[in-house]
Amino acid sequence: MVVQRPMDTQYYSSSDYFYGLTIGTNRTLKVQSDSPYDPANPPAGTTPVGQVPKTTFTYSTGLFCSFFADSTIGNAPLTVQFTDNSWHTDAPVTSWEWDFENDGIIDSYEQNPIHTYTEEGLYSVKLTVSDGISTDTLIKNDYIKVLPHYLVYSNDFATAPGDEWSNQTITTSPSGRTFLGRFCNDEVIYTNQNLPPHIKLKIEFDLNIIASWDGNGPGNEEFWKLAADGNTLLYTTFSNTGTNQSYPDNYPANYPPHTGAQEIDVLGYSYGY
Repeated sequence: MVVQRPMDTQYYSSSDYFYGLTIGTNRTLKVQSDSPYDPANPPAGTTPVGQVPKTTFTYSTGLFCSFFADSTIGNAPLTVQFTDNSWHTDAPVTSWEWDFENDGIIDSYEQNPIHTYTEEGLYSVKLTVSDGISTDTLIKNDYIKVLPHYLVYSNDFATAPGDEWSNQTITTSPSGRTFLGRFCNDEVIYTNQNLPPHIKLKIEFDLNIIASWDGNGPGNEEFWKLAADGNTLLYTTFSNTGTNQSYPDNYPANYPPHTGAQEIDVLGYSYGY
């Protein structure tokens, strides 16, 4: 707490049962009375009780920049919620300029932005706030520490996988690409009991849609579901025909066939992408 007001050479307590008289640059004389002290009519029986430290309180006015982050260390990609904590003693703060890497580039003008750091490193964060007239800037050096990506599992299925997969079938397509599958009306489960402590897990994989998937039908819809720990992440349809599909959103979203495809007809099958 910062309180600013000039101190007189003579001052009184809140209850006014004593007053202090400055006798030097950093000492005061404390005088105690039996009743509230009135300097215009000092009561009898005031008793000097010794010297006490002199305390001077000061305060500042104007604009003050301040902020904090909900997380300052973690593995990439690290998503951080920044919260502005700036204040002004006389007027509202009206604008914010965030530089999440302190590289001279303004990354956000929001008051409380979210930023994702994708690369390992130590990052300084700069915030400049304004009240429309004056500005104040705060730089927190080496504030965000982003650790390397932690690879939990990777497999190109050039050979059969282990027991982490409930179905270990491997197929080589007519074009020579090897993948896990083919599957039809199957539930395939990947299990990993040795995950390190974490707050976020990123899953990336290639999904080959083979044969005549009929999208949203109607009447002959074919569904595909992705779930983790019992929670459905995606429930959608794909189309290799003329009907629309739901991917990249959940069913019953409606998109043209092949929406979101990275490649089409590369496996050598009659239908597929």
